[in-house]
Amino acid sequence: MRLIIPFFILFEVNICAAQSYTHFPDSNARWCEYSYLYGALPGTSYHNYHGYFYDLGNDTIIDGHEYILVGSQSTFYYQLVNRGGLITVDNYPINPPGEIFGAIREDSDKKVWFRKLADENNVQPYCDATNDFPFGQDILLYDFDVHLGDVVSWKHGEKTVISIDSVQFDDGIFRKRYYFGGSFGLFKEYWIEGMGSTLGLFGAYGGLPSSYGSCQLDCFWKDGDYIFHYLSPSWLSCDQYVGIDNVDAVNQIKIYPNPASDRLNISFGNAGYHSIQIKDIAGKTLIIENSYFQNSILEISSLKPGMYFIVIMNSKKELLRQRIVKI
Repeated sequence: MRLIIPFFILFEVNICAAQSYTHFPDSNARWCEYSYLYGALPGTSYHNYHGYFYDLGNDTIIDGHEYILVGSQSTFYYQLVNRGGLITVDNYPINPPGEIFGAIREDSDKKVWFRKLADENNVQPYCDATNDFPFGQDILLYDFDVHLGDVVSWKHGEKTVISIDSVQFDDGIFRKRYYFGGSFGLFKEYWIEGMGSTLGLFGAYGGLPSSYGSCQLDCFWKDGDYIFHYLSPSWLSCDQYVGIDNVDAVNQIKIYPNPASDRLNISFGNAGYHSIQIKDIAGKTLIIENSYFQNSILEISSLKPGMYFIVIMNSKKELLRQRIVKI
């Protein structure tokens, strides 16, 4: 992702005014998010991670306005103890658009509204800002007609637009970006036209992340491709939100068995150079092997039982990052 350095105010006004507005999605979009929660017991610390997505469904008419239905679904959950010991892992089948619980629309004034229709299932309450939303009423999520210095009163603690610039997504389109502040990395918040908050679809109603917990956008999916990746932990991959079978088919790479005890069979589809890496969930590389053939066997008997990531690269880029389980 290529970032554009913020313009000075006078120059920014001219450039942003000329830039085409990117409408909020009305089909084929998915916000892939995760929550992180840190806690401690006597002599023990634990880290909980919960993956989920919000997905758009069919359109509908409510009170004379056209809306797009919104669904949600959990994708994975696991808990680490003492910064590494894996004690719980759950992976859920992918079935978009998930459980329909609300509807969303954008009006002619560049405002994005959400209406709660039912309680969503399988979304961790810690990150679910819609828990307190009333049923059957429009809630203002975003106003993309705000300007430098404007205060967004419905945000947690009232936030001010500190700067406005542009960012280029992987689809090549530049989108206007509004900065609301934060410290560094994951703790910053932006609104981006055509997507929403970097704290997630409903991030406008959440507070900024802290070292004890956060709700964070991992990546944004539109028209079949992931076009925006945020500063997620190194072990998180957007592949977790589409299902392993889909990722393997796209990349023509097959890895089996999974779970595995002693070895993994890997079919690349075509012969040629491939780097195979096994990483733990903290991102540390444990095994590296190179292959120049169409098929390869990777010995994993030295690994302890648990969850890992296999990463396959060619000479130019990463092709696949997939979860595996060693038994």
